[in-house]
Amino acid sequence: MTVLDDRLQTRNADKAQALGEIAAVLAMIDSEHRDPDPWERLCLLRAFSLVSAGCYLVAATEARYASETPTRSLDEIAAEPVIGRLDLLTLFEGLKEAMAEDARLYPHLGPMALG
Repeated sequence: MTVLDDRLQTRNADKAQALGEIAAVLAMIDSEHRDPDPWERLCLLRAFSLVSAGCYLVAATEARYASETPTRSLDEIAAEPVIGRLDLLTLFEGLKEAMAEDARLYPHLGPMALG
């Protein structure tokens, strides 16, 4: 196995961990037969954004924040229009799409890739 293969294997495992954390939060919310509250929506939105950027371990941490007490005003969070559109079904669709993407070899933040 080459160094590149090792790196890609690690990145795939990190991505799987992040998506597992997101899936666990969604499953918890689903088991409670409710939509996510504004705090959960914000944390999951950030987690998905971080997965898309290839920042998998940070994404896992962000997903875990969804289960904690909010650190910001829920009124402030709920006022953001995109938050209102993140119902449980939409978040499950986002999970499915994120699972279908290949893992990024390096984190990618907009126009720059961190190698």
